[in-house]
Amino acid sequence: METPRLLIERKHFVYMNNFFYLMIFIIIILFSYGCKKDPSANTPEYLDAHGIKKEEENIIRIENIAFKIPADIPMNVYTVGDIKSGQTDTLTVYLDFSYLLEHTWDGGILAPWMVRVEMEKFLYENPKNSDFRLQANKWSKEIDNTELGLTEFHSKNYRGGWGYISYQSSVKQVATPLGGPVQFRCTGYPIGKIDTCWGGYQHPNGFYVSYFISNELLPYWREIHQNVVRKVNSLIIE
Repeated sequence: METPRLLIERKHFVYMNNFFYLMIFIIIILFSYGCKKDPSANTPEYLDAHGIKKEEENIIRIENIAFKIPADIPMNVYTVGDIKSGQTDTLTVYLDFSYLLEHTWDGGILAPWMVRVEMEKFLYENPKNSDFRLQANKWSKEIDNTELGLTEFHSKNYRGGWGYISYQSSVKQVATPLGGPVQFRCTGYPIGKIDTCWGGYQHPNGFYVSYFISNELLPYWREIHQNVVRKVNSLIIE
């Protein structure tokens, strides 16, 4: 027969044992809830969470700006944090400039005549301070590239990364909507070969537009810049 002390100790043990398992159960539930994640980017589930339907016309917003994307324009979206249907932080579309190049391609992620255009809310343009000519300490040399109609700048520091070689237009040639020079920061190999160039500008509505062009398209930079500006404007519906 149990003594009162042993009975109390046994009941305490049972209580603590049950409490232990209860806490484990609660932790598992909380952990499972915390581990619920949004779908991975670049998947059908990710697009569906944003309300995007493939091969259909879609309307998507960056903050309070709505874009209507035609069914024939490939698109993608990216959101930092919680996903809300019909909203995104970054909207990507792909524009076809195949009429500028011969259709030869040895494969890869993106054909050289396709231009990736990203609209997002995180970047901005400052025309007064962004002029490459005012950043002489960054460049090992500056070249008047008459073939491209651009000034070419070679970085002292980058070895093949973005800005390894950069280009800038005269605002008298082509300017951004805010009146700044058109600029390209390029990647490539540290022997003068360009791979991809990144250009961009801030839209008057506040969002930033980045576009990425292949080395083969760089000679057509004027036409591409102007077409990107027109196309982005045409996608805005409110």
